[in-house]
Order: sequence, then structure tokens, then C-alpha cells
Amino acid sequence: MINYKKADLNELDQIIRCRMEFIREDMGPQTAETEATIQVQLQEYLKNHLNRDCFVFAAEEEGKITSIAFLLIQEKPANPRFPHGRVGNIMNVYTVAEKRRQGIAGNVIKQL
Repeated sequence: MINYKKADLNELDQIIRCRMEFIREDMGPQTAETEATIQVQLQEYLKNHLNRDCFVFAAEEEGKITSIAFLLIQEKPANPRFPHGRVGNIMNVYTVAEKRRQGIAGNVIKQL
């Protein structure tokens, strides 16, 4: 059974694993040094931003995150489209290869 949820710091390692898999598929293999640098930055970034202005929604099966999507909230000068100044940016939508084409990522996005 798939559980859809907002991820928290307890899943930090799994969020970073999915983000790194996304980067490898999107940008190709990286050097070990680059991967290590990114992982350190992600650890710090998520510790400071997760569930404050960065939200990660996930699909989880048997304790393993199989799909994620990031929602970044930014505050900008207001205009008629966003009178309170807050806007959201969806990024890093990722599903592990064996779970694709099942509508899982679409359901994760609905949670956003």
C-alpha cells in the first residue's frame, strides 16, 4: 500500500537519496567530489528549510520513499496574481524507475 505524506527530517536520508537520483538522471553522472558537496549542502539546506519554506511530499511503500516532489515557497513583492506576496515553485518531481507510469507522482503533486 502506498502512503502519501509530507516528509520530515526523519526521512532526510531518503529525501537526499531521491534528490541525488534525480540529479543523476537529469544531469548525468557527477564526480564523487561534486556528489559529496551536494549531499553536504542538501543536509544543511533541508535542516534549515524543510517544512518552513521548502516542503517535500512523498509516496512511501514499506518504509521506503519511492516518489517525491519539492515545493518551495518564496515571498515576493505583491501583485494582483499573488496579493500576499507568496508564490510556490514545484521542483524535483522524481519517482524511482520501477514505480513510474502508475500515477504515483501525479498523486504526490496533488498533495502539494
